[in-house]
Amino acid sequence: MADSPARSDAASPSLAHPIPGLPVNISPAERLVTTAVGAALVGMGTQARGGARAALAAVGGILAARGATGFCPAYAATSHSSAAPSVLTLDSAFTVNRPRGEVYAAWTGFDALVRSMEHVESIEDLGSGRSRWTVKAAGVTASWVAQETAHIDGRETAFRTVEGESDLEHAGRVTFEDARDGVGTVVRVHWRFVVPPGVATLAGFADTAFEAGLRADLYRFRALLEAGEVPTTEGQPKGEWHIGRPAVFVTSPV
Repeated sequence: MADSPARSDAASPSLAHPIPGLPVNISPAERLVTTAVGAALVGMGTQARGGARAALAAVGGILAARGATGFCPAYAATSHSSAAPSVLTLDSAFTVNRPRGEVYAAWTGFDALVRSMEHVESIEDLGSGRSRWTVKAAGVTASWVAQETAHIDGRETAFRTVEGESDLEHAGRVTFEDARDGVGTVVRVHWRFVVPPGVATLAGFADTAFEAGLRADLYRFRALLEAGEVPTTEGQPKGEWHIGRPAVFVTSPV
């Protein structure tokens, strides 16, 4: 009687349990997309003829293996990984032509931030230095609770998100100084955001785009305090856009 094949209860390699021995440098979300695309290309290869059949099968197999193992040789060669969170930092300084106390009150009172920050839907004061922020971008709504960690009335505020109550982890510090010429207030902003693994890759999230968006928000904050309104081009005529012409021009608030 032939011996029956040995049974193994070990879990087979999967997206949750990558093949042992290979480091994981691809996020779960990116692996799912890569695996799906690879499988689709392999399927297309079975319908193709000639050299296209072999090419589609080869590319599809490579992508499927990439998703199944969670390892990308190209990422490894450049020391890149979408499996680890990305830390995005904004350091900015700008001058507002208003008294320091007024600028500080506008920032910590939240209303001006809601009006000037494009994606901020609301900021709710929870008391005891806590606030709940709700933002909406690309149809996705997220929220977090921030706790003030430092406070010097009229001069400084520092904050960080509360663990377990926030969709986006971040921390920051904002200082307010009298301008050297005695006119206006110098606002210095230091903000660090932790972007979840895979978001940067799948959503095209780039440091430059992120920083440009926040700088535009700060520019609108300054304009709101100086002019009493946030400038907008909505409703204004615009020329025809074509390839090679930038769609957006960002002006530094400094």
